[in-house]
Amino acid sequence: MPETEKLAPVLEQLEQMINKASIPLSDRLWSIDDIADYVQLSKYTAAQRVVTQPGFPAPVGLLSKRWLAGEVIAWMKKSKGRTPKGRRLKNVT
Repeated sequence: MPETEKLAPVLEQLEQMINKASIPLSDRLWSIDDIADYVQLSKYTAAQRVVTQPGFPAPVGLLSKRWLAGEVIAWMKKSKGRTPKGRRLKNVT
């Protein structure tokens, strides 16, 4: 039996385990890096001009700033057009 045929059932079982264990996106905790990636801005801009916006969801933790992804996504959809724009990058040649 070729190696790939031996691996197929193991990989299928692993995929099922991962799918069962994965946390729904809306329940995941996002860091400022995750928020910056989502809004496609720098970490600095996200920290200084996005999470400080009125009505932005409160962080979940007191010591480490984490936000519920579902709340952030809902806020972004509701706040379209009011989120800051990033700086334009200079052409580097």
